[in-house]
Amino acid sequence: MLSNRALRIVASAGLLAASAAAAIMPDWAIVLKAQSYYGMVDLHSSAQPDPAGVRAGSTSDLLVTLTNNGPDDAHGARTLAVLRGQVQPAATNGCSEDPLAFPVCTLSSPLPAGGTADYLMRVSVPPRARGQITIALAAGSWDTETASGPQPLLLELPIEAHVDLRASALCEHAYASGDAPLSCQIILHNAGPSTAFSPHYEIDAQGARFADFACSAPRTDLCPSALPANWSANAMEPNDSVVLWFQLYAAPGVETLTLRATTVGAGEIEDRPADNADVTTIPVPLFRDDFESRAVSVP
Repeated sequence: MLSNRALRIVASAGLLAASAAAAIMPDWAIVLKAQSYYGMVDLHSSAQPDPAGVRAGSTSDLLVTLTNNGPDDAHGARTLAVLRGQVQPAATNGCSEDPLAFPVCTLSSPLPAGGTADYLMRVSVPPRARGQITIALAAGSWDTETASGPQPLLLELPIEAHVDLRASALCEHAYASGDAPLSCQIILHNAGPSTAFSPHYEIDAQGARFADFACSAPRTDLCPSALPANWSANAMEPNDSVVLWFQLYAAPGVETLTLRATTVGAGEIEDRPADNADVTTIPVPLFRDDFESRAVSVP
């Protein structure tokens, strides 16, 4: 059961579809007289949404089917599509106006009585899109429609926001020295496809202090003012990366350093939660054998 707000949106989309159909379709009486098409048809449209849903930062496909219930063949069978919401038409497949048959898609002509014709509509959804989209579809032809009015098909589809936030930590060596700094870096990344609004980050180290901190990011709010840090940014766009460089000084007497980096979203669907945090444990040996130590260079 649609809510009152949803019903208002659907009704508005239906009126828009009807008005657009009146503006785009030619004078049927003139066409019928010139072509001698005097058939009676009963056209209906149906649609199958993308099984993956409508995702911000991605494309979504809609399979549209036009059915002619007869009794005669439909000439110039077509659909009229109207989109509402944060979405744009991207491509079609199966229309005579391909690669972008929008708002009108002309299907097979004639469409036999009892026959069907399909086409694929692809829409593009921006990474920051939220809420829902409304799709209105109306069917028509050059013949007389037995059912009066455009009879639009109305779909309301929610927009899902999926993110892949990642945190990774890497140090110059696999060990730390009690009397020398250890160079490290942390990378925070959004692999998308959606924008992460108000992402939260935490960076800390146990058994060590931070020094010589630097940060590189597309926008200043993605960087903390100092380390350790616990902060939030306005947004992290798809493919945004934050790189932090710093040095760690082991506290006197500690045997192990623990470096932690965490990034989490504020409401989006996280596709790979296992990548949200990285914990690196670094030993501080009393005696170091350089031949047995494993060195890892920082890119």
